Amino acid sequence: MAQGQTIQPINWQIDRVPAGTPSPAGWSCNACNASNNPSGDRNRCQWNWSVTWGFKSNHPGGTNFALADGSVRFISETIDHRNYQYLGCRHDAQPVEAP
Repeated sequence: MAQGQTIQPINWQIDRVPAGTPSPAGWSCNACNASNNPSGDRNRCQWNWSVTWGFKSNHPGGTNFALADGSVRFISETIDHRNYQYLGCRHDAQPVEAP
């Protein structure tokens, strides 16, 4: 992943569709239907780029993050969401401790 964001929680589940399923017109979930968004929940639609660029991992319970100091830390899915968002924004002037 070249980009990521902290809008939704870690490991936010999105609808997966079978390979080869055509994308909706305009690559937008405004045209989601049962074939390209099985649950019908636009907050979980794989074409909704506002939610699909969140950080995900196959590690149960969280994900590993490489930090600017060269360390790698496992951050749990249960992290306080506000702290998670503070960690995700480098220029908000909010103090936060990495878990």
